[in-house]
Amino acid sequence: MNKILPVRFPFISSYPYYANPLTILAATGNEYIPWMLNNFIQLSCHPENKILKVDFFQEWITWAPYSCPHLDVQFISKEIYEADRNIIDTLIYSINKGYYIQMKVNHKYLSFSNATWYKQKDMAHELLVYGYDLNNKTLNVADNFGGKYEYKTCSFEEFLNSYRNTSCFNLDYYEKVMLYKPTPDQSIVIDPLKISDSFIDFLESRDTRNRDNRSVNWANNIVLGINTYNKIHDYIMTCYENHSHLDHRLLHVVWEHKKCMVARIELLQSIGIALQSPVLDMYKDLERVALIYRNIIIKAIVTKNNSKLENVAKGILSFINTETNILNELLEQIYFKYKNSDEISILGNSNNISRKWSLLSPIK
Repeated sequence: MNKILPVRFPFISSYPYYANPLTILAATGNEYIPWMLNNFIQLSCHPENKILKVDFFQEWITWAPYSCPHLDVQFISKEIYEADRNIIDTLIYSINKGYYIQMKVNHKYLSFSNATWYKQKDMAHELLVYGYDLNNKTLNVADNFGGKYEYKTCSFEEFLNSYRNTSCFNLDYYEKVMLYKPTPDQSIVIDPLKISDSFIDFLESRDTRNRDNRSVNWANNIVLGINTYNKIHDYIMTCYENHSHLDHRLLHVVWEHKKCMVARIELLQSIGIALQSPVLDMYKDLERVALIYRNIIIKAIVTKNNSKLENVAKGILSFINTETNILNELLEQIYFKYKNSDEISILGNSNNISRKWSLLSPIK
């Protein structure tokens, strides 16, 4: 007997805590895309051990219970989840009920998790379980196993070892389990007002959550938005000058950020925004350049030749002016599209647009 719940490669996959939900949503069709593109706009970075971690800064992607209209999400402890059952039996029961399971396990005990840092220490990581095969005694799992998001088959024995042997690193929410189940018939549309506010947050490098007093302590030392490029430049130059190891994931995130921006502008154009503006082509060029820089970093890591890192660092720094100009143009296009419109067509409710942030006046 076997059962595999549907998955499809996620639109963004830098880290599993959003790749896992997105791989589920991608398998349901395209209805989730407007919701995704209303989010995943802000960037952040902070020192983590000896690297600079760059990531999307979005309340939704933290381990607080996720708020996504397209997913039923249940957030429980491993102790309650397993209860009196064998954990394998519990996973099978959940999958039979249509639930995907995400939990942190110890990658040191997964033979296919071939990244060096996993094999050298007990590292917890967010594993998604989405299927099983009783005949072969295997589970279908997904995660970033060796520097990229992948789907693997895991034996019951390996899973049990990774589940039972507690990790020493990355232990936030280690004792928690998240159950995901797609929720049908949820209609979410693109929200130009939310997007434009988030664009301004990116340009001003501020935390959107300050508006509703939901910022948390761990965010106090994070660099946000356009200012992340200065930190990326400094980090790459430090690695270049010291001939030290460079983490390629930071530029993979930057590339996926531009990939999202291109898709976002295409969706905005579908509702009549920026049709005559060059912003789409300009962002496509940024996406192309970001991918080139990411590939140069990967090649430098593989060949142990850092000679081109200085050029990459300078190029990333140039994103500040380029992206600022593009976003200001796009914000102006959104403003002029809606400045005389009925706010209901913008907000979907009776909110007063004069009380909102970004559509009060043209961007200076």
